[in-house]
Amino acid sequence: MKIALIAADPAAVCENWTGTDAPIAAFDLADGEYAALRRAGDSGADYILKVNESSAAAEELERALALAGEHSLVLGCGRHNGFSGFMMRLVYTYSFRVFFKCGAPSFLLIERGKLCEYLENCPPDFACPDAAIIASAYYDGAAVGTVACASGPCAGAAAKRVFGHVFHSLKTFKQLDLALRDRYGAYKQAQRDKEKMGVLDKVLALAHREMITYLIFGVLTTVVNYVVYWLCTRILTPEILLRDKNYLISNAVSWVAAVAFAYVTNKLFVFESRSWKIAVVIREVTAFVGARLLSLAFDMGIMFVCVSLIGINEFIAKLIAQIVVVILNYIFSKLFIFRGKK
Repeated sequence: MKIALIAADPAAVCENWTGTDAPIAAFDLADGEYAALRRAGDSGADYILKVNESSAAAEELERALALAGEHSLVLGCGRHNGFSGFMMRLVYTYSFRVFFKCGAPSFLLIERGKLCEYLENCPPDFACPDAAIIASAYYDGAAVGTVACASGPCAGAAAKRVFGHVFHSLKTFKQLDLALRDRYGAYKQAQRDKEKMGVLDKVLALAHREMITYLIFGVLTTVVNYVVYWLCTRILTPEILLRDKNYLISNAVSWVAAVAFAYVTNKLFVFESRSWKIAVVIREVTAFVGARLLSLAFDMGIMFVCVSLIGINEFIAKLIAQIVVVILNYIFSKLFIFRGKK
């Protein structure tokens, strides 16, 4: 069996992986993931192995090869995918209605014929070809195997792929989803996979598309809020303005930045309000800002009680406040702001 290996550093993977006698053709990612997959698919190899972290254990790759004969696709499922892996699970669920229990895969081993077929579903400029391959396999009803890995993919690399591409690729994700459904039909979660799900997994698999989208952009809004808040705390030293209460000013500034980001993303991607008429935008912005001012009152109140009265660390207090705010903001947006505007 001939193998085409794709990795950022193929030499490092080959150095760790010495337990196979199969011929290996190596391809790097210098020209991007899609181009590397295309070159590997045209190489005549029987299987293409795409390794997303060079530290993948040799025994894990060997177990994947042992499954190759009975499976069109074998995935390396890390047990510790962290926040970036969780976000990738949300992206799969939202974009393809496909529940993927391990987040970003540590590696993919795919039969060459299936790879070439699935790449036909994937435009060359698509940001996440792994997602297109996995979703195509699930929609196609292909035999998909999994190998448990000792660790998930590199957190930094996975986070970059998620946060760097998801925002501007949502339209492409939707187009790909429509193409897959047209070609393979609606995907239905296999019963045996459902039985293995935990409570959170079942919630993700069953959650309404709108709620998943809101959660994705709610998390990104929280990231914006935190980053701006952190920057303000570095600029507003104790000698400036309110001295030991400067965290309140930082909180207000970060709120303004988060509201601007949240309005645009909620309008375009979550509740899909299509009208840009001046009257509609003014009504939406007024209602949106009004709702956010109400949730800001809760935010500031929780911060004051937790930090000044109870003495909780300000960043922990900020997290508690954001959880409450995200829930309130969804209720306001769903019931009062973007209602019936799709």
